[in-house]
Amino acid sequence: MGVAGESPRDAERTLAGVAHLLILASLWGAVISLVIWWRERERSGYVGFHAAQAALYQIGVYILSIVFAFMLVGLLWIPFVAVWPLVLRAGQEGESFGAAGTIWLVSIVGVASITVVASVFLSLGAIAYGVYAAIQCFRGRPFRYVLLARIAERMTPEGSQHRDS
Repeated sequence: MGVAGESPRDAERTLAGVAHLLILASLWGAVISLVIWWRERERSGYVGFHAAQAALYQIGVYILSIVFAFMLVGLLWIPFVAVWPLVLRAGQEGESFGAAGTIWLVSIVGVASITVVASVFLSLGAIAYGVYAAIQCFRGRPFRYVLLARIAERMTPEGSQHRDS
């Protein structure tokens, strides 16, 4: 795309959309989006901008997923730390698993269920947003990730001219 404000060609829209759609390809999608950005950043400001956005978004999603996973593992330890001493004490006093054990088991199952459901919804939401970005590009409509568009503009030579609002 040579002139700022010019509509992207079909091939540019397709390549930009594919860069966003690569969120479905796991971490390899981020790597391939970076390759698309590297190859196209000087040829097409449109493709370079969208490939940069897609790569940044996908890398950000994976970093946040790792942080979230560690937080969830930490959260799963709360029932162990809070209730396990009660279970041990009940066992030492010759009592059965009893109420403390039941509370412990329900806590573990409850926290695990909530964290699994939350992580599934967050993952699906992140993927859906990437797919939405791809659809916008395929249609030739403007799309900007809220926090990443300005960084992507700096990564693309024509990025300062590229303002898809």
